[in-house]
Amino acid sequence: MNTTSRNLLATAVLAVAAAAAQAAPGISVSAAQETAVHTGMTPAEVRAAIGRPERVFHFAGENGATWRYTAPQVNDGAASFLVDFGADGRVAAVSEQTDEID
Repeated sequence: MNTTSRNLLATAVLAVAAAAAQAAPGISVSAAQETAVHTGMTPAEVRAAIGRPERVFHFAGENGATWRYTAPQVNDGAASFLVDFGADGRVAAVSEQTDEID
């Protein structure tokens, strides 16, 4: 196998591994990634910044979807990082919701 073929193969393997890691359940966003998301971003921009959401919600009476990501917490807590989209399809708000573990 020549050098060019090896480089192409290595690049392809890394791309597939990165895509699989983003799609894997349990991947969480860091505080730095949370700050990268701001109002006015498109869904594609959010995906590029922090990856696929863990879950997508469509609440009655809301204009757009809400994307949920897992956010790590201290003291064995769990949190959700929420990205709310407006009627125009852009980020309208972001928030973090702490879930207490009993």
